Amino acid sequence: LNVTALAGDGSSLWVGTLDRGLLHWSAGEVHSFGEADRLPDPQVLSLVAEGTGAYRGTPVGVAEIRDDRVVRSLAPGFFARALLLRGQTLVVGTLEEGIVAVPLPGRPPRGRARPARTAGRGGGRGRGARPADRRRAGWGA
Repeated sequence: LNVTALAGDGSSLWVGTLDRGLLHWSAGEVHSFGEADRLPDPQVLSLVAEGTGAYRGTPVGVAEIRDDRVVRSLAPGFFARALLLRGQTLVVGTLEEGIVAVPLPGRPPRGRARPARTAGRGGGRGRGARPADRRRAGWGA
């Protein structure tokens, strides 16, 4: 089993793998997630856990998992190399587009996410995300 990412807390553990999807250990049970569970790709690049769920980054987007089921896909088409949860925003570090900020309201976002503004690059691809504001997010100037 080739492990690529780990996330969790004192009561559960999420394990991302190179080619076997995602595993979730909780309350003495293991639940496995694969393409049959609507995961965008079996390769897990990044994970962030929150409460009873997790966000799983792949080469083709992010899957949101709640109560051991995939509830939606986010940032389709983005190589989600790193994830950070900041309030109601999922910050996605991508391979080519820089930083993408995906809003996480109670309902699925509309349209496509777009890249955040990074040094030397402009945003503008699709809708559904907003440029990351480094000052407001507490990342410094």
